[in-house]
Amino acid sequence: MPRGFISKEFTDPRNFTLAEWQQVKRAEKDPKQIKAIFQDCWATSDSRSGFAHALEERGYILAKGDRRGFVVVDHSGEAYAVARWVGLKTKQVKDRLGSPDDLPSVDRAHAIAAKQITIRLQDLRKEQVQAALKERERFQQKRRSTEQKHKAETDRLAQTHKERQAKEATEQEARIRKGLLGFWDRLTGRRKQIEQENSLQAELARKRDQMESSRLTQAQSGEIRAMDVKKAKALERGNAITRELRDDIRELGKVADRASMLPRPEPRSARNRSGSKASEKDKRSKDGRDMTRQQTP
Repeated sequence: MPRGFISKEFTDPRNFTLAEWQQVKRAEKDPKQIKAIFQDCWATSDSRSGFAHALEERGYILAKGDRRGFVVVDHSGEAYAVARWVGLKTKQVKDRLGSPDDLPSVDRAHAIAAKQITIRLQDLRKEQVQAALKERERFQQKRRSTEQKHKAETDRLAQTHKERQAKEATEQEARIRKGLLGFWDRLTGRRKQIEQENSLQAELARKRDQMESSRLTQAQSGEIRAMDVKKAKALERGNAITRELRDDIRELGKVADRASMLPRPEPRSARNRSGSKASEKDKRSKDGRDMTRQQTP
């Protein structure tokens, strides 16, 4: 159960977190834990209103069972007989709680408990939508900063290539002798050989620079792809949670809609007044019949 349904420290059933809601949906109910909750509610109250309030703070609703006994209902519609789960005799429960006639039925109590959860789930869904927007913006910001970093890396590499190419060109030019020595190199074919070597080195340097640029581009593209995959997975997880909350809200809403069509229990005070009026009316009718019989010759 979520902390909001169990712990005294978290007594409001509307304060459970998304993780706690997912946990309670997937976990099986623990009878010992549920019994401890009911016994704690009973021990910390001394009246029906106190007991009902303590239960409601933990997400349960006190209701009238099908056999006119007291039951406790949770948001899933599970009904628990008070006497059995608190560990008392039926008479002891009745002595403290009185008559259950003006309590909601199991179906209506189910709707009340479901509505409590629905309100919190609606808040959680709004929070999830906002979290998804923030997550999307965070990824977009990270992508922009990564693209800026990539541009800086590309510019640095281009500058490195430019400076290195200039240096290598100067070195290659220095190998070609001038003047009489240069003329001699032409005659002997040495200059042609040097020019061929320079051309080959320049081609190798061009391929080297091209390969460095290609490796950088591939690394940057891989980083962007990994980021996009991570973004897609994160957003899909968020969307799945949002859809799950939407479905939970829809199912709990159906419970509330069905219960809204059920008759509401009549308050004890109104029922007592109604009963008193009926009794007086019956008494007057009886007195009238008696007087009529007495007046008849």
